Amino acid sequence: MNESTLRDNSETSTSTIIIINCFINVPLMLAAILGNSLVLVSIFASQSLRSQPSMILLCSLAFSDLAVGLIGQPIFVSRELTLNLSIMNMSGVISIGLCAISLATMTLISVDRVLALQYHMSYKILVTTSRVIFTITFVWLFHVVVSCIWFFNVAALLYIANALTGTYSFVTVICYIYIYRIVRRHQSQVLMQQRAVQSFNTRANAHNMVSEKHIAFNTFVFFICTCFCYIPWFICRFSIGGKIFPQNSACIFTVTFIYVNSTINPLLYCWRLRELRAAVKNILAKIFCKQQG
Repeated sequence: MNESTLRDNSETSTSTIIIINCFINVPLMLAAILGNSLVLVSIFASQSLRSQPSMILLCSLAFSDLAVGLIGQPIFVSRELTLNLSIMNMSGVISIGLCAISLATMTLISVDRVLALQYHMSYKILVTTSRVIFTITFVWLFHVVVSCIWFFNVAALLYIANALTGTYSFVTVICYIYIYRIVRRHQSQVLMQQRAVQSFNTRANAHNMVSEKHIAFNTFVFFICTCFCYIPWFICRFSIGGKIFPQNSACIFTVTFIYVNSTINPLLYCWRLRELRAAVKNILAKIFCKQQG
């Protein structure tokens, strides 16, 4: 078999993999759109949910995941099928921007849990709805501006993106280590109080501690799932060096694996968050009732 035949077989194999990958992305983007839309509608329809700072942060994460399904994945599929330069540039800007926003929001969620545990008595004063909305708005605007560096210097943007990713990951890990230490310390304090005196305040503190611990664990589950979806892509990036749009099969599928995160996040929210699960069920019940009526 000569060199030309091997090259043709390789190109055919790569084209087949690209088509398969694009086919996989179609149901993923539909699921991301439906799931994240349902989460957002459920939160906005519930007065108690949309007034919680933690839920506002979750809305930011769900909105970025929705944007992935509505914009990011369709452009990615078009990029893979056409290899058009303009579409490739647009895909790079949108993908980096949305991924950075998602990681930044995950970091904000971990910081929010630290504040809720460390300053549980004054948390509602420190973390207000207006402050959270302002912070989220700044995060979105900042990353939109940063992602536009792609049009001027792609290499510089990749360095900035790597630095931001490393910073967000480091801060998030430190936050969860700190959360673990706070929970352990609070558990010891509550146990000592229970041994000294069995009072209503002690039982209330213990109940609040269990509730905050449960919420912190939920956010940790979200973070771990995000890490599992992003790590293969980072491994692939380090292995290929400076290529911007690698066409080997491994790297093509790692991008799709990142998009999977936007699809499974709504399922994780409904699985781990009881209030949100009830709100989603309520919205679905209303939708089915209207269809039956």
